Amino acid sequence: MGKLVIIIFLAALIGIFISPVPGSCADVEKSMAELFETKCSSCHATDQAEQIHLSKRGFLDIIKRMVKKEGSDISEEEAKKIADFLGNPNRLAFKEQCLRCHGIGIMAEAHLKGRLTPETIKRMKKRGAVVTDKEAESFLGYPKIYYFPSQKPKSE
Repeated sequence: MGKLVIIIFLAALIGIFISPVPGSCADVEKSMAELFETKCSSCHATDQAEQIHLSKRGFLDIIKRMVKKEGSDISEEEAKKIADFLGNPNRLAFKEQCLRCHGIGIMAEAHLKGRLTPETIKRMKKRGAVVTDKEAESFLGYPKIYYFPSQKPKSE
């Protein structure tokens, strides 16, 4: 349970250190993981979401109820992003198959240095990662979309 909190904290911390200086181009976009952590953890333990297995639509319904509560500071756009993060069917697979061994820092480095490739995932499958071909394909873009949206890997 506490592992998700640590992972999200590390993702936010890494995002702080590898993000460009705000205002240098456009404002730095928060990752969906960081948005979830900052907006939801003020009222909830973030590992609560690990216990809920819903679709994006299911999470969005819950978040919309939370938005109506006093003190909620979640815009409609942020609610959609958080629901997308939580409702992504590959979120748990990514956590269980990638982050259980490597941690978010290693995944960030692999993404940023262009080393998160189909060959890398094939190698990990040989080492015991239980990943479908569809999940493996989604993992290639997953860190960029959900954890490091303002960072571009060297191969791009």
